[in-house]
Amino acid sequence: MKKGLVLLLLVVLLATITSCGDEPQTAPATADVTGTSLNANTTAAGKETAQQTAQEAADTDRIEYFVYKDRILTVADASQKEQKDAVDAVSNLFRKMPEAVNKYLMLSPSRIAFEEDEARAMSQDQQAEIQNIYVSLDSSVILVDAYYALSQHADPLNDIFFRTENHWTQLGAYYAAQAFFDAAGIGYHKLDEYTKYDGGEFLGYLEDVVNDPFFYDKPDTLTYYLLPGINRKATVYIRNEDTGVLENFEVDEVNFEHKGYEIFFWKSGYSHVIVAGNEASDRVLLLVGDSYTNAIGVWLADSFRTVILIDPRYFEGNVTDISAMIAQYGVTDAMVLASSALGLPEALKNLY
Repeated sequence: MKKGLVLLLLVVLLATITSCGDEPQTAPATADVTGTSLNANTTAAGKETAQQTAQEAADTDRIEYFVYKDRILTVADASQKEQKDAVDAVSNLFRKMPEAVNKYLMLSPSRIAFEEDEARAMSQDQQAEIQNIYVSLDSSVILVDAYYALSQHADPLNDIFFRTENHWTQLGAYYAAQAFFDAAGIGYHKLDEYTKYDGGEFLGYLEDVVNDPFFYDKPDTLTYYLLPGINRKATVYIRNEDTGVLENFEVDEVNFEHKGYEIFFWKSGYSHVIVAGNEASDRVLLLVGDSYTNAIGVWLADSFRTVILIDPRYFEGNVTDISAMIAQYGVTDAMVLASSALGLPEALKNLY
């Protein structure tokens, strides 16, 4: 009851604050999702009030996102316990895999890590969070520094992260993939070997949640890349919501049945995806992670014979099934990829 009252008061207060700005701002559509608005178009006094409000919310409930100028930013705030739990969860998963399998961890920062100081101050230091986890892992795990790779291409930031979607762009995923290929000692195609396409405009997941009219005429633009003449095939396994049966069907790796970030293989909610990659390769990758895996999977498939994507939040199986997949497909490399340590331990626990 107290939590609901706090959120209700926060929504009312934010509506009062943001109505004073030059651009229309609205509170989140429901009180179930924790969020706030830091509108850069308000007066200096209004901006300070918004920041204070956001800080007060942080003291009571986690802020998951907030509106900042022309974008919506997600907040990283994994506690020390959650970071330790992430280390334990990753370590436990890797211990279940054969010793011969090369094991990697990639923790990717979100957009806020490279934002202006005012916005970045709303989140904890993601670089420090990633380092804390990396130094705690066994030396057998190969650590992929996506933070550094992305930081080298963070200007302009819109090239590597969306504004209304809580994901990196496919170009941002390419720079992270480069870091992985270098760590794994695997060759990869240069960006100029790909054909660049315009995937149109869209409003992303965060705008769906915030539902702010300010963004209606300020959509994101999707750009995607494919090797000339190649749009690889993938088999998606997903449970039918009506029948409860695990179904599978074939899609292209860039799947035009969907729009926005969801064109990469499939929208969130699949159990796993088997991608038919580069037949000339003798290596097979098992990629366990959140939806950041979708955009990077397109790049990885061009250098691996097969790529297996598993979203542990929805996987219709457990570690025993993963072991069977490793044997069946001859997995040589396995990577855990997550956009934050927050939620990673619980997601991986689903595999048990």
